[in-house]
Amino acid sequence: MRGKLILAIVGLPSIAALTVAGINLHRRAAMETKCVQQMGMLWDMARSHMLEASLSVDTPISQADLWQFMGGPFSTNMHCPLGPSEYSPFTFRNGPKCACSEAHNEALGKMVARWPAYKMIVEREDRERKAK
Repeated sequence: MRGKLILAIVGLPSIAALTVAGINLHRRAAMETKCVQQMGMLWDMARSHMLEASLSVDTPISQADLWQFMGGPFSTNMHCPLGPSEYSPFTFRNGPKCACSEAHNEALGKMVARWPAYKMIVEREDRERKAK
């Protein structure tokens, strides 16, 4: 009986530590998912803005330029859940970048690699430049 009590007393902090670690891991994964989704939405809005305004894929685009797609000029700007700073201006070719985590940028790159529209738009503009 005494051995079970000692095991229970020693084991409880370990279980608590593992539970906290698991919750933190889940929280960070959820934050990465949110950040990547937001950057993906910004990139998609930038595509619409770029095509409507006949901009180059290398024209810098800020969140302020995308207000009409974000619910109005006074809508909340998007930012990574890990930090307070909004995403910096970006080009359609390179996309938005997270200043808080390189892992978020890598995850976004993997997601965008599957977008046929991205590749088609960039390749078309590159062909047009070469033809000039």
